[in-house]
Order: sequence, then C-alpha cells, then structure tokens
Amino acid sequence: MKKELLIIPVICCIAGLGALFFLIPLSEDSLVRVSTIQPNMSYLLSPPVYVNHTFSFGKGNVTITVPVNLSEYYGAKNTDKHVFAPPGVSLTVWEGKSIRSMIGDPAQKDLFDDLLDQFHAIRNEQNLTDDEYVDLLSAYVQSIDYYTNFGDPAKYPVETVYEGKGDCDDKSLLLAGLLSREGYNVSLLLFEKDHHVVVGIGSDDNLYQDTGYAFLDIMDYSFVGVPVNRLRGATNMYSGAVIIPVGDGTKIYHSGAETRYIGDMADASDLRSLNLSFRMRDIGKDTAENISEYDALAGKFYADSRIHTYIIRHRFDRAGVYEYLKNATLV
Repeated sequence: MKKELLIIPVICCIAGLGALFFLIPLSEDSLVRVSTIQPNMSYLLSPPVYVNHTFSFGKGNVTITVPVNLSEYYGAKNTDKHVFAPPGVSLTVWEGKSIRSMIGDPAQKDLFDDLLDQFHAIRNEQNLTDDEYVDLLSAYVQSIDYYTNFGDPAKYPVETVYEGKGDCDDKSLLLAGLLSREGYNVSLLLFEKDHHVVVGIGSDDNLYQDTGYAFLDIMDYSFVGVPVNRLRGATNMYSGAVIIPVGDGTKIYHSGAETRYIGDMADASDLRSLNLSFRMRDIGKDTAENISEYDALAGKFYADSRIHTYIIRHRFDRAGVYEYLKNATLV
C-alpha cells in the first residue's frame, strides 16, 4: 500500500511576554489517518450476488456460497486506500493501523458472518479439530486465484471474495480476518525487501525464523509452517519480517510437529531424487553390471519421487499426508 504524508503543524501559544511552543502529545497511531468503507448508494437496493467457490480439502472438495452485498463491494472498491501519516511514523504503526482497519471494517461484518456460518457447518459435519479447522480456512484462501498487479493497493476482503482473485496482501487480509474472528493468535508478516506478505499463526512448533509464528502461506496450497517456495525447491527464504498483530485471539496451532515432519520429508525426498538422477545419468549401460546398478538406482529414484509427488499433490490434506509418510520410508 502507498503511504502519503500529511503535514502536522506545530501549535504555537502566546503566554505573558514570551512565546511558548509546544506539541500536543499524541500517539503515533492517532496521527495516522485511514479511510473506511462508504457503501455505494447506487447499489443500495440491488439484490446480493452469490459467489460460489469450490476447493480441495482433506479427501474431497468443499463448496462455499456466500452472498455479497454490491453496495458494500463497490463501496470498498472505490474507497481511497492510501494511508496518511506524518513523517517519522514507523512502518509498524501506519501499516498496522491500515491493515487492521481494512480487516475489521464494520461494513464487512455480514460477509464474515456468512462465511463463518458455512465454515462452522462444515466443521460440525466433518467433526474437525481446532487444527483441522485452521487447515480448512487456509485451504479456502490458498485456493483463491493468485493474481498480482504490482503497485496496486491492498484490497478489502469483500473485494477478494467477490472477484475470486488477489495477491499476497489481499489474500492475507482475508485469511487473517477469518482466523482472528475465530479466536486464533494471528499476525501479518511483512517482508519489505521481498514485497511479500503472509499470515503468521501462533504455534507450539515449526515457527518461522525468529518471528514467533508459523508461516502460513497464501500463494497456493501448503501446510501450516511450510512455505510454498520451499516445496518448490527454493533454498533462500524470506527474512526480516515486520510483524503486524491482528486481533486479540489466543488459540494456537498444535500440529506444527506434523507439518515440520512433512516439510523435512519433502526436502529429503526431493534431494535424494535429484542426487539419484545424477548418478543414473553417469552410469553407462554397456555391461550387465552397469545395467544392474542402474536398475537398482532407478528403483530408489522412483520410490523417493513417489513420496515427494504425494506430498505435493495432497497439500490440502495435512492429516492424510502425515499418515502416508508414517508408513513410507526413503530407500
């Protein structure tokens, strides 16, 4: 989001024969000005538009159908999303106030209530634990199309839901809004250098660097605590997170040990497959001994590849992948 500067004048007061110059003591937060959604009156009497979204979760698919108020949507879309703050206000303060305002704007209450009513029904129907419920909400947002137009300000959650697409900050605002309303300890992790934003969720394991949170990616399906880029083979991770708390929830994620194991197995199986492929490439097939060695390596390669492929293809099924890996071994 862009930051625009608002000049705050020094206030001067004449007292007796001298001039007393002073600044009114104000908190940094009180100096920051952000906009709120003003419903678009042109659509006030328009019927809601029902937005359907189907996504993978666990062993099957889930469909969410949410009514979107067009007056609210167009009001959000046309809201000035710039942040006005005087020089010297820290990034944590001005960005934090903007983020929390966009997540908690009262005009979106019905949207979040409608979404959570449906998620509660799914939770009850599938008898989900608190951790599985986090997996469900995460899978919903992760499955929304990732689309970015660099330089655009972040969108309100109602915009992301209605349009069915968003970039890292858009999707992070939506997921943080859902999780914080359900009482989870969440923050947004802002990586300025990398121009990236993700959700951080309190966890008792698999925490990201020194943030104190598990990395909850939003770019694509992934496990809590396992960045998508890690599953894609990246070795350089984001660093230098600015932490923006959202809400006052206290519930944390307790399946971090499982996702740590899944991430480690994904790394190990991918590395072993790569090394085995190099060894296979260097073996000639001109003798029976070489052919035998090649076939032995190929068997190990395909076994390890199957493990990695299973993890990648079932990123929306943490419990199922963990059970699979407990019965699988790297050869």
